[in-house]
Amino acid sequence: MASHGMGSTACSVPNKGGGAGAEPHPLAKSPEAILKEIDSQYKRARDTLGRTLPVTEVKKRVLTMLADRHLQYRDNYVRELAALAGGEQ
Repeated sequence: MASHGMGSTACSVPNKGGGAGAEPHPLAKSPEAILKEIDSQYKRARDTLGRTLPVTEVKKRVLTMLADRHLQYRDNYVRELAALAGGEQ
């Protein structure tokens, strides 16, 4: 099975008109917050399932399916953001 890196919530949405210390574009704040919430929801679901399911192959499979579904949902969201960001240029 593939390892799923869940720590990254970075999103490359263009930051218009600023240097290193500039505030992010207002539209970039909301997507970053949404990505953090997506990750937070996944972590809560994973923790709940980890506590409630007995240690079995079923638990491993359920947690793997949850991780796969989370990554698919998150990746789709990031792709949509990238498409929107590409359309702004």
